[in-house]
Amino acid sequence: MSSQPKVSLVVVTRNRPEPLRRLIESLTRQTFRSMEVILVDQSDSEQRGRVRELVQSCGQDLPLRLIEDSGTGLSRGRNLGLRTIRGEIVGFPDDDCWYVDKLVHQVVTWFQNNREYGFLAAPFTEPDIVNSMFPTVERDISYWRGGVVGVCSVGLFFRQQIVRNQHIFFAENLGAGRELVCSEETDFVFRCVRRGHRGRFVPSITVFHPIKADLRERGRILRVDKARSYVFYKNRMVPEAVVRLVVGFLLLTIRALGSKEARECLAVRIDGVMASVHDSRAV
Repeated sequence: MSSQPKVSLVVVTRNRPEPLRRLIESLTRQTFRSMEVILVDQSDSEQRGRVRELVQSCGQDLPLRLIEDSGTGLSRGRNLGLRTIRGEIVGFPDDDCWYVDKLVHQVVTWFQNNREYGFLAAPFTEPDIVNSMFPTVERDISYWRGGVVGVCSVGLFFRQQIVRNQHIFFAENLGAGRELVCSEETDFVFRCVRRGHRGRFVPSITVFHPIKADLRERGRILRVDKARSYVFYKNRMVPEAVVRLVVGFLLLTIRALGSKEARECLAVRIDGVMASVHDSRAV
């Protein structure tokens, strides 16, 4: 085997065999071949057969291990996969992602050329579209230069020793399938940076993933606000988390004097903080 690092990709899927097929097909076309895929299937029982057929159809094209999980939750599934990884670099494509043919090679090359970094964050978008959610300039991920908020898990790649040596996993009460619907990657990266791991945002490496219209839907915005407030309070030892939490509350309090929407946002952020307070006391 070559000296190039082996890559582990942890994919959690639930009742979406067709998008999953597109992802798997894109992985079989990767120019970098020293990798494995750990597929954690949380599908309902009637969908399990279709996932098994997809795994069997891969044949020798892609080293793929299937874990059938009777539970639910994106973070739970990722942690199950993380406990079995063998690669030196780990990534987390969603089941509706897909990769350009050279993406894994780009990631491996970047880590080889940047040994001082523990993790890499790439943006996601759709073909021929610039996703305005992300900056266009490469930069370190730190508390005060753009911060860790905005890092997306589908574009997150890290060295496996972060898990193996420091036991950093995803918080299983955060992410899709939970009441706190997101920010599991923000919490993960906060803890990585607190423990001294350097990360860098690299827009020249891009993961394809649908840009979903419901991200701006009112109910979704409120759920995101609650989850982020939970994570900011949980990581209150981090200066960026405190500043974002306090400034956000102050601005919303001012706006709430004349805006029903601002009052709703303020209420859910308070709910998020109180949930975090409760959980921190229970530990």
